[in-house]
Amino acid sequence: MSAELGNPHAQFCLGVMYKDGEGVQRSAEKAAEWFIKAAEQGYPEAQLCIGMFYATGSGVPQSFERSAEWIGRAAEQGLAEAQILLSMYYKGGVGVPRSEQESERWKSRAIEQDNEYAIALAKKIDQLRLPRVPVSCEDTLAWIRGLGRKCDKNIFII
Repeated sequence: MSAELGNPHAQFCLGVMYKDGEGVQRSAEKAAEWFIKAAEQGYPEAQLCIGMFYATGSGVPQSFERSAEWIGRAAEQGLAEAQILLSMYYKGGVGVPRSEQESERWKSRAIEQDNEYAIALAKKIDQLRLPRVPVSCEDTLAWIRGLGRKCDKNIFII
């Protein structure tokens, strides 16, 4: 299977399948394992997902510090959704030291990409009661699937 051979896109897709119970028995733990494998190879969407898993304690022990670390890695690679989430984390001091300057920097980087999701969250960022998890893992994963980053089921053929 492509995921077992180390293909990060396949690993990410398998993580989504386990998370959703799509073609396999739903398992947050197995989803997290596959997201971590892809994330460790630098796959930004997987980094964002495992970051959200750490934020919610889904399949892994809850840790806002680990969440911020993984989301930060995706943000550094230019993933606008991760950048706006990292902005929210800095604004509220969630897993990172509170910093308005860092919050604004990450928010600006996300908005510059003209990403609808990031822009919508940026408009709400000042209204949020932080610290708290700014969006759910469900919302983040739904957004990712809606991007046309749908997983090709054929990549799982042995």
